[in-house]
Amino acid sequence: MNQSHQWKKNMEEQNIRKALVDGNQRFLKGANSAIEKSMEAIKETSKHGQKPFAIVLTCSDSRVVPEYIFDMPIGSFFTIRTAGEALSMDTIGSIEYAYLHLHVSYLLILSHTNCGAVGAALEKNGENAELKELIDEIKARIKSTKDYAEAVKINGHEAGVEAKKAEAGLLVDEAVYDISNGKVSFIS
Repeated sequence: MNQSHQWKKNMEEQNIRKALVDGNQRFLKGANSAIEKSMEAIKETSKHGQKPFAIVLTCSDSRVVPEYIFDMPIGSFFTIRTAGEALSMDTIGSIEYAYLHLHVSYLLILSHTNCGAVGAALEKNGENAELKELIDEIKARIKSTKDYAEAVKINGHEAGVEAKKAEAGLLVDEAVYDISNGKVSFIS
């Protein structure tokens, strides 16, 4: 990758992150504006198709809603939700679809505090084969970590590393959403 291409990618990532940080600040202040624009966004995306500017891989937890958290209208994100940011072949395929067909090169791995899937990986094995597979994936990422907050960060980071291996052109960013206060903290 030449230097000008790398510079452009870095600027794109910085601008996207700034938009996300600014949106989270509006959310924290209760000054959300995107919800008011949702019907307009629905009409726009139904006529002209989706043009998300970011892929968001986040947990299936019902308390984690990226459009609200970042005060962004419908159509802003190509959102993929899996318990504990698990990366099955379907998840990786969804990321590749957004990258190759929607031309989205920014991927945010959005972890969150009090993640049940990470907690289960720290505490026990899965109750059935499917859940065991999920828990084992998270256990492999967090390795011997016993600290819950650190395990959440490591799990998100490792998911980003795995996604980057699948699609080298992605700009991968990581953040943790605190469900107790609504604040998003970017890692790095």
